[in-house]
Amino acid sequence: MNIDPNSLNDSQYSLNATSIILILIFLVLPALSGCGLFIPEPYGAISPGIGLSQIDGKTLFIPKNAPSILNGFNSSKNKQKYGQPASGHNGIDIIAKIGTPVIAPANGKVTSSFLGPAYGNTLTIFHGKGPDGFYILTQYHHMNKRLVQTGDIVVRGQQIGELGRTGVLAGGILHLHFETLGTKKPEKGGYTPLNPHRFWYGGPGNITCFDSKKKWDDTSFKATYPVVCK
Repeated sequence: MNIDPNSLNDSQYSLNATSIILILIFLVLPALSGCGLFIPEPYGAISPGIGLSQIDGKTLFIPKNAPSILNGFNSSKNKQKYGQPASGHNGIDIIAKIGTPVIAPANGKVTSSFLGPAYGNTLTIFHGKGPDGFYILTQYHHMNKRLVQTGDIVVRGQQIGELGRTGVLAGGILHLHFETLGTKKPEKGGYTPLNPHRFWYGGPGNITCFDSKKKWDDTSFKATYPVVCK
């Protein structure tokens, strides 16, 4: 999956009636019948057997006050450090109540903001250079509202939207689909999905909630949780 941050718009996600029906049959309905059986507690939990539970042999840590993760990057099949997920799930799904604030995980610039039929209210933010030479984009899908527009500068912890279930691929489930994408040659595009759990501020596998009272080091991309913790 190669993504140009400057080319993301409604047309990229356009669907005709036949496509929507096929998506419902082959993607959404199986997701509802499977994932729906394993919806975790609202906070501090990860659905068993769904989310990637280890990073380099370390157990994934989620704070007790962080909204729970319903679905993970490539589930447990992908043990690569980086790269495209073989299962086709390019990010993590975070569950919370409708309207829960979605916040910027780091400083950046909004490169796209639109409503599309498949992914609903969608944002893309460019964060600049991150670990291991990757230039980083983050994406946010299925939001109830978008509170920033293309060209806006955002800072860590700033509210950029509200959690929701817009778009056909949300399957009617309230959640934020959050992706981290990277390339080592931003001038050529070619952004590829990367495991979001590698980039938390507290280190790989250590989910870190935003705290407005804390002083953050923003010299390189290190993410705080994109949904507000209680």
